[in-house]
Amino acid sequence: MSKHIPAAVFERGSIAAISPVAPAAPERGQHVFDLPPVLHGLTVACYFGFLGIMAAAFGNREMILPFVIFFFFVGMGFAVPAQWARIAPPSGRLST
Repeated sequence: MSKHIPAAVFERGSIAAISPVAPAAPERGQHVFDLPPVLHGLTVACYFGFLGIMAAAFGNREMILPFVIFFFFVGMGFAVPAQWARIAPPSGRLST
């Protein structure tokens, strides 16, 4: 339910005494789901390492195009979220 706040309270500027302070906007680190960049890089390296092992094990001329597609999709699967995590509003604060 909502609580009625008289207009006089707004005029005095003492609304903080009535309602708790709103939490600050999340910092940029929370926008990346608290995943350390080193862990993100290690995950990317593991995926590309796996694809490298698979390419070496099953590599022949017919598999070049599928492996190019695999590498592209894995690369974009990590590059797009990495770019998204860098996006911030012009004010430098994230919206809630």
